[in-house]
Amino acid sequence: MKKSCGLLVCAWLAVAAAGQDLAGYEWGEPKALAWGFNLTQQAVIPDTVTNVIALAGGVYHSIALQADGRVAAWGWNKYGQTNVPPDLRDVVAIDAAGFYSLALRADGTVVTWGANYEERPIIMPPLTNIIAISAGFRHGLALTKDHTIINWGIPGFGPGPPPPLTNVVAISAGDSHDLALCADGTVVAWGAEMPAGLQVPTNLSRVVAIAAGHYHNLALQADGTVVAWGWNNFGQTDVPPGLTNVIAIDAGTYHSLALQADGRVVAWGWNKYGQTDVPSDLTNVALIAATEYHNLALRRPSEPTAETAQAAPSDAAARTTREPAALWRWGRNDGVSTGHAAQPTGGTTGEAAVEILAIAPAAGTALQSDRPGLEITWRSRAGHIYCVQVTDDLGQAAWQTIQAGIPATPPQNAFTLATDERLRFYRIGEKLAE
Repeated sequence: MKKSCGLLVCAWLAVAAAGQDLAGYEWGEPKALAWGFNLTQQAVIPDTVTNVIALAGGVYHSIALQADGRVAAWGWNKYGQTNVPPDLRDVVAIDAAGFYSLALRADGTVVTWGANYEERPIIMPPLTNIIAISAGFRHGLALTKDHTIINWGIPGFGPGPPPPLTNVVAISAGDSHDLALCADGTVVAWGAEMPAGLQVPTNLSRVVAIAAGHYHNLALQADGTVVAWGWNNFGQTDVPPGLTNVIAIDAGTYHSLALQADGRVVAWGWNKYGQTDVPSDLTNVALIAATEYHNLALRRPSEPTAETAQAAPSDAAARTTREPAALWRWGRNDGVSTGHAAQPTGGTTGEAAVEILAIAPAAGTALQSDRPGLEITWRSRAGHIYCVQVTDDLGQAAWQTIQAGIPATPPQNAFTLATDERLRFYRIGEKLAE
């Protein structure tokens, strides 16, 4: 169960930035969150887990990718699913399902630990040149840099080998089926025992993200709407009427999540353990992850209220009044509670991150490339300028400037690059225009 878009994207450095003035930019960051079914404390982020940039979870455990390329895990550990290998470093992506976890390293290799859904050790072939991973209930998927798919799992279980696809840009593993998103925005589904209801509907248009649940699927279209199909025994494919402005999706076992551009989370489907009871005051979310019985999210600090804004005589003063990030959860008898808030890394001011509204394929191609362009859109404020930076080495914080001094075009700015197979992280800096 892996969503196919988020803070980790594929792109290449497009514009040189020699001699540009970078002084004064404020670099914010999202804050760590968790909530959900909490039988084994999988919905409580430990105090030691900070600077989180990605989240995933299995049946009774959760994992987090930190900005230094390390992975943290917590929850049930009967099958070693929280025993992160001590020498695991330079991780750029994570996923989990059942009782095991996956980690993709910057060198294109994949590491796994725990047991699969049949409680058997994971037997994974040696993998290299990988750019994306997805954990299914009894199998795993990997996307190679030449945009083909590799699968592994228990013989006789799971979807079986993928079709001979090329130009795949995202993958998502379910139970008896898998999904692939191709560069042209089309979706392919396959599975040796895939129910007829999981066949891809013909009404999909310009899909930018996919998510596979146990026996249902989600697709996010470029217009911000969601299409769902497959089993509907718990209402997991009943997309709420009027749901728009969606920027991210994920599918749990029998429930679905959507993140809207305003930072709110919408959930529907199976609710035996409260996994669709989203707290009414959970806002400013930047990233979501649905697991079997609980949910995870990455949340930004809140913007100042009207009252605090009036009391703050300057932009700098307003930054000090922002509400701190809090740890949220919902699920089985847990209600809503606050807890540990991750602290900013050294060198940051603690200001809320610039709000990224979308990271999606741009129309057509870009920068003399035959691949789709990648468009990053963020919320901008009058009287400010922005800087776009990129890195593929979070551990060393080797940020490279793509372009600085970008004037604000409120209410939002957009920046387009070209894509290739390399994994990149982006950040947007903001400062007052002089």
